[in-house]
Amino acid sequence: METERIELLSGGRDGVMYSGTAGLPDEMREQLLQDSDKLDITSARLTRSYQVALETEAIGAEILGDLHHQRSTIQNARSRLHEADEDLDTSSRVLGAMLRRALQHRFIVGAVLVFVFIIILLAIYFSFR
Repeated sequence: METERIELLSGGRDGVMYSGTAGLPDEMREQLLQDSDKLDITSARLTRSYQVALETEAIGAEILGDLHHQRSTIQNARSRLHEADEDLDTSSRVLGAMLRRALQHRFIVGAVLVFVFIIILLAIYFSFR
């Protein structure tokens, strides 16, 4: 870039004049060089911006992949939670039925004991009479 600038200011390479810039006044040459520098700087900025955009796109794609993995993990956890909830409901119903049967058995055993006690009392009563 600097050599191009020197060539433009000197009017050519090795004393040979370029027809494109040879007849230009010094102010125009300087303006051309400044514009050329601005274009170079702008091109460098655009290149860097493009690189940043590519890096951002790569990071975004990686984040999307992570989010997809996390979503599938959450969905699997939700599925297991629903299965566990269904198992707990079934267990609760079974335990409720077992409790009712235990209470029924206790009531039946109590009723049988009362009945046997009454029979024994009646047997004792009629045996002494």
